[in-house]
Amino acid sequence: MSLLKDFENKIETTLEGFFARRFKSGVHPVEVAKRLAREMDSNRTIGIGKVYAPTDYVILLSKKDYDRIKPYEAAFVSELSEFLVGHAAKEHYTLLQRPSIRLKSKAGLVLGQLQVESVLAAEPGRPAGGGTEIIAPEVVEEIKRKTRQQAVATLELPAEGQMYRLGTDAVTIGRLAASDIRVGDRNVSRRHAQVLPVEGGYEVVDLDSTNGVLVNEQPVKRHRLQDGDVITLGTTELVFRSPRDV
Repeated sequence: MSLLKDFENKIETTLEGFFARRFKSGVHPVEVAKRLAREMDSNRTIGIGKVYAPTDYVILLSKKDYDRIKPYEAAFVSELSEFLVGHAAKEHYTLLQRPSIRLKSKAGLVLGQLQVESVLAAEPGRPAGGGTEIIAPEVVEEIKRKTRQQAVATLELPAEGQMYRLGTDAVTIGRLAASDIRVGDRNVSRRHAQVLPVEGGYEVVDLDSTNGVLVNEQPVKRHRLQDGDVITLGTTELVFRSPRDV
C-alpha cells in the first residue's frame, strides 16, 4: 500500500467520517500530505553522506478551512507527522527530530488554497522510527558547519530520478553521447546548453540550440541560477539545487 493511501485510510478511521463529510470541498487531507512531501523534498539539505530534511512545518489555510479542521487538529497533524516520517524513510532522508506541524489561518487565502513553510530544526524529539535517523542536538552545529563547507550544488532530472553534482567544470547538456548530461529528448539539440561555474554560483547558457532554453518558463540566453530554478530544454526539465545557508 502506498504511503498516501495508507494515510488516507488512517484519516478516515481516526476522524470517524469527518473525512467524507467535511472535505467534499475545500482543502483535502491527501492534498495537504502531498504538499508537505513536496516541501520536504524541495528543502532538503545535502550533508556529508546524508540528506537532511526539514522537520518544522506550518500549514497556512483559509479561515474557512482552518475553522473546519481546528477541532480535529491534534489527530490530523499527528497522522501528517507519521506520514512525513514514512516519506523521509522512503527517500532515505535524515531527520533531526520528529516532524512538527502547525496549522494557521492566513488572510487572503480562499477555500481550498493552502501554503506550506518549513525549516530544518535542531531540537531533539521523539524517535522517528521507520529507519530514519535522529541526530543528537549536541552534534547539530558540527553537522551544519560541515554542510556549509562540503555541500554541493546539483542538477536534478526528476523524470529519470537522477541527480548530478556540479563542480568547478562546465557541464554540457544535450543529445550527444559525449555530453556530461545526456538527454534523449528529440526536442533537445546535440549540444543544447551548458551550466557554468561563476563567482558565487552557476549560470546556464544556451549553446545556440534550436528550441532554446527556458528558466522558470522564461526564455533565456544566459541566466544566473537560483535554488529551485527549473531549466527546460525541449520537453525535459532539470531542477537546480544550491546549498542553503544553515
